[in-house]
Amino acid sequence: MIKKGFVLIEILIGIAILGLVSVTSFNLLKISFTNNDLVESRTKIIYLCQNIVEELKSDSIENELIFDEVVNLGSYVYTNDDIKNEYVCEIKFNKLDRKLLFYTCTLKSITNPKLEVSFECSRFIK
Repeated sequence: MIKKGFVLIEILIGIAILGLVSVTSFNLLKISFTNNDLVESRTKIIYLCQNIVEELKSDSIENELIFDEVVNLGSYVYTNDDIKNEYVCEIKFNKLDRKLLFYTCTLKSITNPKLEVSFECSRFIK
């Protein structure tokens, strides 16, 4: 006897297998997108913190005032146009060794409290 088509049971089993594969693939895709967003946010905050550290390396009057306040008060809340609405940047005093100031630059996200990056830095002061 020759079969000319699929039986209803075979079609239902095929659809069920396709459904299981689809659900699993969807969950993996969702997790992948979530991780991608997290990595993108982490990369952005590291980039911004590096830019702030580079800005603070310049010998400007504003930076001298910032670091005077860091030495005298122990910390300073830094802001610029790149971070003012999304992040909080705090510069904390670590130690002073003669003319070499050691400090920590910490950048925190306002919207995602788990997103934070810190750099330990140093600079010569006058």
